[in-house]
Amino acid sequence: MKDISNIARERKSNMSKVAQSDYLEFMEKVRTADAWDNCPPDYLSPSSLALLSMDCIFVTHRRNKNSGAILSPDTASKLVGLATLHVSNPGGSSQAITNRALSALEAATTLDVESASSEVWSVETLSRVASALPGLLKMSIHSQELALRFCCSVTNDNEENSGVFSQHQTIHLIMSLIIDGFSSRGTLSEEEASVSHDLLVLALGLMINLTSVCEVAREYAAHAEDKKLAALVDIFVRGQKKAAESQSEEEMQANIPYGWLSVLLGYICLDRIAKERVRSLLPGKSEAVLVDAVEGIALMSQQVDSQAAEEKEETSSGFTQKLMALVVRLREGA
Repeated sequence: MKDISNIARERKSNMSKVAQSDYLEFMEKVRTADAWDNCPPDYLSPSSLALLSMDCIFVTHRRNKNSGAILSPDTASKLVGLATLHVSNPGGSSQAITNRALSALEAATTLDVESASSEVWSVETLSRVASALPGLLKMSIHSQELALRFCCSVTNDNEENSGVFSQHQTIHLIMSLIIDGFSSRGTLSEEEASVSHDLLVLALGLMINLTSVCEVAREYAAHAEDKKLAALVDIFVRGQKKAAESQSEEEMQANIPYGWLSVLLGYICLDRIAKERVRSLLPGKSEAVLVDAVEGIALMSQQVDSQAAEEKEETSSGFTQKLMALVVRLREGA
């Protein structure tokens, strides 16, 4: 990519020395702007400047609570190309391009709530993201967060899109990310813990999206190598003990990921083999403690819905209904 600052020095630009100086000073301010989220490019190119502009527009639209389709299929495909182009060689300008492309993609999906089911996100386009996801999840924490946010958005309650991301390597990598996220709790600084918490919740959210609608995702989770499923069950059991001992609101907030883990295990247990394995690892070799935990999350969600209904006269959310349906299926052994 061409350094946009060199344009000022080209003879055909016909810029005076003073104009060149002002231009270069302005370009440097743009290159180091806060909009790059502490990951500025080594230099500005026409494409990186256009990408930053798009990202800022999308994010501003979201901040102002605007909605509606903002991406064409062709533009979405080009953004995915930029987001995945440098996965094998991140750093410097390439890292900045990856982050801004991911940010623009994620913002676009939240602007158009119907976009996940629209022609914008074709199987071909999403397959490129799915193939690059293992690499994206090995990049910077910020890149991981942006990638997970986008994937959560396009797979939410969408079986077709979830099927694209339900690949063997991806499922096992996200399971490892979840295990590592729980394992690192208590060993990080306050700032690091906050970032790790957000990443953990996103990883749990993506796995819940996939396993809730995709049988293949549940099968891959059931047969994960290195006893990943057993590790998740062990974390859940320890989390139940911590939840029982929680007294302060801060402690309860910190234990939220354990609640989402129970939901994830509940969906995984819709697979018969997984259910038998999980049951054998639970106290008393009974899934009752897991089903009760899922029901607890469903009831909490129902309370939130009730409060929202009092204020806005809204009915129960689809998410609460899905959790209740999961509890019924687990109790009936379906």
